Amino acid sequence: TWLSMNGIYTFSKDEDDLTTSGGGSFTATFEHGKKTLGLFFMAEHYSKGFQLDTGFYQRTGISRFVGYIGPQFYPKDSKKSLVKQFNPFVYGQVIRDNRTKEFDYLLFPSLRFFFSRQGNFRVDYRFISEFWAGQHFKQNELYMSGSSQFAKWLSGNISLRYGKRLLYDEEDPMTGNRLRLQLNARIQPGEKLHQDLGYTHESFTAGDGETVYDLDILFSRTTFQINKYLFFRALIQYDAYSKVVLTDLLGSFTLIPGTVIYAGYGSLHQKQYWNGIDGEWDVGHSMGKYYQHTRSFFFKASYNYRF
Repeated sequence: TWLSMNGIYTFSKDEDDLTTSGGGSFTATFEHGKKTLGLFFMAEHYSKGFQLDTGFYQRTGISRFVGYIGPQFYPKDSKKSLVKQFNPFVYGQVIRDNRTKEFDYLLFPSLRFFFSRQGNFRVDYRFISEFWAGQHFKQNELYMSGSSQFAKWLSGNISLRYGKRLLYDEEDPMTGNRLRLQLNARIQPGEKLHQDLGYTHESFTAGDGETVYDLDILFSRTTFQINKYLFFRALIQYDAYSKVVLTDLLGSFTLIPGTVIYAGYGSLHQKQYWNGIDGEWDVGHSMGKYYQHTRSFFFKASYNYRF
């Protein structure tokens, strides 16, 4: 069990008009973790004038509260039981935008199961209220995910999201049914070679049944560690929505940590069709062929000298 608090106050000066501004951030965190119960609560505040260019934060002028309550249950005989651990929990957060005085909410109950072979399965149902472009949007979403180490050389995971979600368009925001499916697998026949494969499908359908977008992305990454000094990586990604194929090849030689040579080559191929009537190339057309659109060569060397 631990409690922590921290705060930062910053002063900034605009380089153009030399005006000065200041603001602060404050965070308080409480965490309690035992074998049978997990608790986490956090409160944070970012004032409107807070600015820290070297830090990572998404918004200013907000106050946020986060809470998590999750008991954990274990079978009496873990060797015979299929489920090794059961973790139902509730997570929620409230954000107040201090500029608009409006609130965003997120609340979801969840069930999480742990199995042998590093297997797990999780299902949530999420309730969301969001203020965007001057309007309040009520949303909900079903989320499911699972992963496992199927064999010594094969592991994989899957996730599914489906529900009423917001399309972030500043001029015409709308809610509709969004579906997102992700499949990933890692094949590792040996210590030196592993192959990552991925597939993503996402679609958004407006309330009137019109399909706003429907995309598929295929991903492949091959890594070959020849020895402790030299490795190669090849990456291919296909975007069916934009009709784009991205390829990337990288080699690295590490003499000692900090003394490294990198060399790489990348290219972008896009499906294009020559429109003889308008006298221009059309992209994303069902006709046409894939042409190399962009290519680049990358080289970097670093040397670490200690004294």
